[in-house]
Amino acid sequence: MLYTVQPSLLRTSVMMLLEQGVLIVREFMDELSQDYNLSMESSEVERLLDLPKDILKVVNETSVYNLNIKNRVIDIDNVD
Repeated sequence: MLYTVQPSLLRTSVMMLLEQGVLIVREFMDELSQDYNLSMESSEVERLLDLPKDILKVVNETSVYNLNIKNRVIDIDNVD
């Protein structure tokens, strides 16, 4: 039986899934929490799997809407 010091198979699998877009960080962390009852900080998961720092950090996403507002000048003396 082969023993390794680092969890290389799991690390490689998670990295590959992240890089290929199969695994989304937010969904991965949510699944660990909800399906497996493993509520852990992303930094702890990274440390356990020997992943690069901040690769599992969930960024708060904010929708940005670009509003195009036209300037209108209303002449109140000529309003019908």
